[in-house]
Amino acid sequence: SVGAFLRIDTSSIVAFLYDISVQFFNATDGSFISAVTLSELYGDAGYEKNEEGLTHTGMVVLATGMPEAELAFVNVYKRRIDFIKLGKGYSHSLTIPQDQPLYGAFNTAFCNGILWMYDQQKKVWNGYQ
Repeated sequence: SVGAFLRIDTSSIVAFLYDISVQFFNATDGSFISAVTLSELYGDAGYEKNEEGLTHTGMVVLATGMPEAELAFVNVYKRRIDFIKLGKGYSHSLTIPQDQPLYGAFNTAFCNGILWMYDQQKKVWNGYQ
């Protein structure tokens, strides 16, 4: 899994999306902090699976730095980015444009309020706000 770096108050945390849970570790010493399942994060908003039992890429968790939506997940089956408020759960989703290619892993970043998605064929990063 690929990690996402979060700064929460004075703590530095790394979040990893592993199978159906997000695991949080102390970025300073690597110690395990906690884990939460995607079902717990999504709460009443639901967490849907495809025929293989997967909904998200299994590789991409994004730290947004945005209050009320600190984490984001690429949902390739629903063509959307799902935002999660830490300690509260599902916040909202944004639809990924139909002409944006999606891949099973990587090729996605979040920086300065912009969602970046890479188009491997055109070899360009597309930014969405």
